[in-house]
Amino acid sequence: MTEARPGQLVGAMIGASVAPAAMIGAAWSGLGSSSAAAWLMTIVFGGLLGGLTLDKFLAQDELGAGFGALFGASCGLLAGALGGGPVAGVFGFCCGAGAGLSVAWVNRRVRVGSILARCVTLWGTGACSAALIGWGMTQ
Repeated sequence: MTEARPGQLVGAMIGASVAPAAMIGAAWSGLGSSSAAAWLMTIVFGGLLGGLTLDKFLAQDELGAGFGALFGASCGLLAGALGGGPVAGVFGFCCGAGAGLSVAWVNRRVRVGSILARCVTLWGTGACSAALIGWGMTQ
């Protein structure tokens, strides 16, 4: 099995971290599905979309904050709309920008040893910032 490139890992964490906030939007609106299967599908699709596409669009090795926000917004829009409907796509877009920005910032500044610890750090940062933005959108 081949080793994952750093861009794939960061892209997958951006895409997967947006999914919970997008599904909060689906549950809040009542228009989309908010079942456990929809949550799982959105997390998996967001992670796959981010992991498979970030390297294709990234010109350099380091992910900048602006491009991270743009990439997170696009992953959130697609993953949210697929998994939870139109309002989840809107929540995914807005929350994805914050998640991509925070993951890009943490990825540049924090270096942890193992791949698992790095995944948990990046996903946790992105999911918490996206959930905070999503909570603000519902108020």
